[in-house]
Amino acid sequence: MKFTCNTKPLNDALALGIVNSNVSKYYAKSNLAQITATKTKVIINLEASYIVSELALKGMGDTDETVTTFVDSLLFKQLVSTFETTTITLEFVAGGLILHSGKSKFTLPQMMESGELELRKPSSVEGLVATDVARDDWKFIKDNQMFAISMSFEQPVYTRVWVGESGDVLVCDLTDGVVTHSRRSKLQATCLLSDTVINLLSSLPEGAKIRQNDRNYIVTVTTDSFSYTSEFTPQYEDDPDVGSYHSEIILPSTVEPKEVITVSAPALNKFMGQASLLSSGTEAQIEMSVEGKQLTLKDDNVDCKVDIESGEVEPFAVSFKTSYLASIISNFGNAKLHISPRVRDDKVVGVGFWTSDLCAVLAAVEDEA
Repeated sequence: MKFTCNTKPLNDALALGIVNSNVSKYYAKSNLAQITATKTKVIINLEASYIVSELALKGMGDTDETVTTFVDSLLFKQLVSTFETTTITLEFVAGGLILHSGKSKFTLPQMMESGELELRKPSSVEGLVATDVARDDWKFIKDNQMFAISMSFEQPVYTRVWVGESGDVLVCDLTDGVVTHSRRSKLQATCLLSDTVINLLSSLPEGAKIRQNDRNYIVTVTTDSFSYTSEFTPQYEDDPDVGSYHSEIILPSTVEPKEVITVSAPALNKFMGQASLLSSGTEAQIEMSVEGKQLTLKDDNVDCKVDIESGEVEPFAVSFKTSYLASIISNFGNAKLHISPRVRDDKVVGVGFWTSDLCAVLAAVEDEA
């Protein structure tokens, strides 16, 4: 069978539906695109961890049969993006898919036989109430908080993003003592989201809609030339084998105290960038100290001073891993940054950083006994 459609809608649909960062060797199905053609349309089904998606485009098949094949998802997307012809023809043949663009043709090998597997499909949105996707909020979370997500499965709950029904968003790595907080969630539910879901939500275009479907959510994008539906599955703390994020303990640590100093985030970021360039590796440490009207960053290679613009705190000095402190500071942009030590049992155990949009708390490196 040969199926012909316009190239640009297919390219736009694949760019939306296949999120590169969600394709992983650890989730084999994410590497597949299930392509089904009929007389009048082509359906492309995709899966990623906690996500199932479907793209639908109009076109014209040369027979009345329904055919399905599986190809490499990223390869399919990348190849179509290189075509300059107005139309493209998908030819379904034994062992693969031939893409015709003008006088040229390209063969994608079949990844598996039709009938061996069928990718899951999103649920129907009929009867579900739609609202706009707050894409900018999800992009903020991805750009400014996801650096803090845990990579350790010793506490697997922290490999997820916690969102609360009041809008709170926590991304934490308690093993390394990093906590980030914003109030950017519009889900109006308390749940845990995988990094793949954050990647999805932050990549959606203006006009995307979201609907709640029991404990899942469905996002849709509808254009004149194609439609896109994706259903994602949050996790919940009452799910078996998930466990508590302990948000009731973490959230109070993100409240800005009255005693803070204010410094220029760009100035601090510049010095941390220089310190990172000269650091001796991932375990390198840097001391942050405050006394009088100056904040000092010091290690074996740098001794940098930042003027305190306002505020006052008791003098303190603590050490951090250079890479962690640099990651945190880089997320505050051009803001005026509020800083305050976190004290426990009369000892400074970390430092909090605040703007109106974001909070980050970093635990100090413990002194070796």
